[in-house]
Amino acid sequence: MSRLSATFSVLVVALAAIVLGPVAARSAEPEAKQFSHEQIEFFEAKVRPLLAGKCFRCHGPEKQKGGLRLDSRASALRGGDTGAVIEPGKPSESPLVEAINYQGLEMPPDAKLKDAEIAILTTWVSAGAPWPDDKPSRIAEADSFEITAEDRNYWAFQPVRRPPVPTVRQTEWVNEPIDAFVLSQLEAKGLQPNGAADRRTLIRRLFLDLIGLPPTPQEVDAFVADDSPAAYEKLVDDLLSRQQYGERWGRYWLDVVRFAQTNGYERDDEKINAWRYRDYVIRALNEDKPYDRFVLEQLAGDELDDVTHDSIIATGFYRLGVWDDEPDDMRQAEFDEYDEIIRTTSSAFLGLTLGCARCHNHMFDPISQEDYYRFLAHFRPIELYGKPKSETHYEFNERGVLTPLTTPAELATWKETEQRVRSEMARFAQQLEALRRPVRERLFSEKLAVLPEELRKSYSSLTAGRSAEQQQQAESALRQATPTDKEVDENLDKAATETRRKLQTDIKERSSALEKLPFEQALSVRETGSAPRETHLLVRGNTATPSKKVEPGLPQIFGGQSPVAAAVPPRAERSELHRVLSELGVKPTNGLRRGLAAWIASPENPLTARVIVNRLWQHHFGRGIVPTPDNFGRAGLPPTNSELLDWLAAELVAGGWRLKPLHKRIVMSSAYRMSSRADNAGAVAVDPGNDLHWRQNMRRLDAEAIRDSVLTVSGQLNFEMGGRGIFPTLSGDVLATQSRPGKGWEESDERAQSRRSAYIYVKRTLMVPLLETFDYTNTSESLGARPITTVAPQALMLLNSEFLSGQAAHMADRIVRQVGDDPKLQTEHAFRLALLRSPTRAERETAENFLTSQRQRFGDFFSRPDQGTGAAQKALCSLCLTLMNLNEFVYVD
Repeated sequence: MSRLSATFSVLVVALAAIVLGPVAARSAEPEAKQFSHEQIEFFEAKVRPLLAGKCFRCHGPEKQKGGLRLDSRASALRGGDTGAVIEPGKPSESPLVEAINYQGLEMPPDAKLKDAEIAILTTWVSAGAPWPDDKPSRIAEADSFEITAEDRNYWAFQPVRRPPVPTVRQTEWVNEPIDAFVLSQLEAKGLQPNGAADRRTLIRRLFLDLIGLPPTPQEVDAFVADDSPAAYEKLVDDLLSRQQYGERWGRYWLDVVRFAQTNGYERDDEKINAWRYRDYVIRALNEDKPYDRFVLEQLAGDELDDVTHDSIIATGFYRLGVWDDEPDDMRQAEFDEYDEIIRTTSSAFLGLTLGCARCHNHMFDPISQEDYYRFLAHFRPIELYGKPKSETHYEFNERGVLTPLTTPAELATWKETEQRVRSEMARFAQQLEALRRPVRERLFSEKLAVLPEELRKSYSSLTAGRSAEQQQQAESALRQATPTDKEVDENLDKAATETRRKLQTDIKERSSALEKLPFEQALSVRETGSAPRETHLLVRGNTATPSKKVEPGLPQIFGGQSPVAAAVPPRAERSELHRVLSELGVKPTNGLRRGLAAWIASPENPLTARVIVNRLWQHHFGRGIVPTPDNFGRAGLPPTNSELLDWLAAELVAGGWRLKPLHKRIVMSSAYRMSSRADNAGAVAVDPGNDLHWRQNMRRLDAEAIRDSVLTVSGQLNFEMGGRGIFPTLSGDVLATQSRPGKGWEESDERAQSRRSAYIYVKRTLMVPLLETFDYTNTSESLGARPITTVAPQALMLLNSEFLSGQAAHMADRIVRQVGDDPKLQTEHAFRLALLRSPTRAERETAENFLTSQRQRFGDFFSRPDQGTGAAQKALCSLCLTLMNLNEFVYVD
C-alpha cells in the first residue's frame, strides 16, 4: 500500500468510527428519522459544506448537469440521466465515490478532492447517506432568519431557576435533595427504587467512579467492617482529596476538548508541550478550581487581570485540534481551523452545535449563519496554529504559539546570557575563519590553475560590462575553484588542526547552551496585536465568496449583543507574566475573547452550568440527564428530569462553581447507592431504559480504567504524575499502520509503562490497541460520551495481549510473595486481589482443579533439562489471566 493510500485508509477508519455506529446493521436506505443525531451532525458539519462548495455549482438548485441534483437526499438518491449515483451503505457500488476517486468519471472536473474530503464522502455513503429532513425555514439565507416564540421558549434557552424540592411519600429514602427529584418521578409512575447495593459493591463503585482505580482488599475489608454512620461519607471525602481524582476526571475533560499531542494527517508531528495542558486540567480538578474560572482560563487566560502560568497553559485549549501542515488551500485551511475552535468551544461549554451554521442557518436550532460568523469574530485576533520551530525556540513573539513561563528577572538574565554567548560564537567563528584563510587561498589558487583556460580567463577578466554568458562562466569557475571547509581542514597542519577542533567544540557548546532555556514554555494563545481582522459572512461557507462584514456578537437567541469586556489595563500594571510579555514586545489585547469567556462563564448563561452538571451526572450514572451531553439543541434528546438538572445547575453556581461538593452530593444520594439489579418486572415494563433512575446502571469500565485496574491488581501501578507522557511497547504490525512506521513513537522502560493510562502519549494516527479496542476517544473532535461496544476482539485482546500476559505474571509473583505456594491460599488471594471477594465453594473447587491441571500441563515442558522448573508459576499466571478476563473484573456494578 502506498503512503498516500495508507493515509487515506486511516482517515476513512477514523471517520467511520465517528459516523457509522449501528447503521451497518440497518437497511440500505433508512428513513431520515432513523439516523442518529451524531450522523446528522456529521452531515451538517462535514458533508453538506463539501457538497455546497464542490458540487452545487453544477448539481444544485440553479444548474443540474447530467440531470443530477445533490442539494437534497431525495434528488441525490434519484440520480441523474445515467441513473443512481449513490448506493447507501455501499460505497464500492456508488458512481459518486468512483467519480471523486477519478476512476472513470472525474468529479469535480477542475481538481480532484483532497484525501480527507474523499474520506468524508466515502464514510457518508457507507453510513447510509444520512441526511436530515429538509426544512427550508432553517436552511434559508441568513437575511431571512427569524426566531420564533417556540424557539425562545425552548427549555435549554430558559434561565436556570432553582426549583423547589419535591414532596414525596417515602421521606426515609431521601438522603439528598437529589433523591426527592428522582423519587417524585418514580412515585408518579407507581414505581419503587431499588434497594441499596451491598457495601462491597458500593466501595468498588465509588473507587472506580471517583479515582478510576479499584480499592485494595484491605480497604474493602475495613469499609465492610466499619458500621459507623460516618464511614461512607469519610470514604467519599478521602477519595475526593486524592490526586488520582484529577487523573480520572481530567481524562473525561480531555475527551471533551479533543486532546491529543500530535497534529494528525500524514506526518502527525508532535504539538510541542501539549502535555502541559493535560497536567493543567488534572491540577485544576485536584485543586477544585471553580468551574467558571476554569472556563475563563481556557478561553481567555492570557487576557485576565491576574494572568498566571496556569492561565497561559490553559489557552492551549485552542491549539489541541487536528492541523493540516500542507493544505491545498491556505485560506480554506484558516477558516477550517476557526471552525474547529467554534465547534469545540460551543460543544464543550454550551452543549450547542454552532458549527452546523457555517454554510447556512442551523437546520434545527435558532442559530443563523450570521450568528456563526459573529461568534467567529471573537477569535479573529488569534494567530492560528503554526508549527513552532522547536521546543527550544525562543523568539516567543512568533504567532503566539509558545509562551515563556518565567519572570522579568529571569528573562533579563537570559537575554544578557544570550547576547554574551552569541558574541562569543561570533568571535570563535572569526578566529576559525582566520585560521583557515591562508590554506583556503592557497587551495583556491591551485584549483584555479588547473581549470580549463577558458574558465580561467573568464574568471580573471572580471569587468562590469560582461555578458550574461561570461557572468555564468565566471561563476562556474568560482564554484569549481573554491575549496570546501572539509578540504581546507584536511590541509591544515597538526597545530592548526588542534586549534580548529577546539574552536569548533567551543562553538558547539555555545550553540547547545542557547538551546537550554532556563525556563519552561507553554503551548498557548496570545494575541499579537490589538486590531482584529475583519470578519465576513462566507456564502455557503466558501472562502472565495465573502459577503457582508459582521461584528463580534452572541447568537441572536441570547440577545445578539457583543459581550462587553472589562478594560484591559497595560501589562506593566498587572502580573509578572504580563511584564514578561511586554518585555517581548507583545501588544495589549482587545479583550474580545475575555468578553465572550465572561459571558460563557456567567450564571446568567442558561447553558454552561447545565452542561457541566450533566457531564458529572453522566459519569456517575452511565448516562446524562440529557442523554446527548454535547447537544442540548433540538437534534439532541431532552432531559429526563429537567427539574433535577436545574437544581444541580443552581446548586453548582450557589456553591461557587466548585465541582467536588457537587460530586459529593451526587454520590451521597440514595439514588447513586442503589443496586443495579434489573429484576423488578414492573419497573422494567414501565421504564426499560431506566430513564427514571429506579436503579443504578451497570457499566463496563472504560479503556483506561481497565488497564489501570490490571496494573493495580498486578501490583505494578506507578503513581508518578505529570510530564510529557509514556510510550507503551507496540508491535511492528501496529507501528506499520502509520504512513511512516514508527515515526514519533518512542519506547518507555517497564517502570514508566506502568504509569496510569492518563499519561499515555496520545498520537492521533497511532493508538494503543488495548485502549482502542475498548472504545478509546477519537481525538478528532469534541467527544462528551464515548460509544460503548461489546465485540469479540475485546475478549481476544484481554486473553492474548502481551500486556495482560505480562501483568498476569506480575500478579502471580505478587501472590507467591504474599501467600506462598499453597494452591488453596493462592486461589483465595487471587480472587481477593482481582474481584475483591473470596471465591464461592464452586469457584474455589474449579480454580483449584484448574491450577492442578495447568501444573500437569506445563510440567512436561518445564521438566525438560533446558527449561528448569516453573510449572506451578505458569499455572498460577494462567489463573490470574483468567480472572482478569471475567465480566466481573471489567464491569462496575
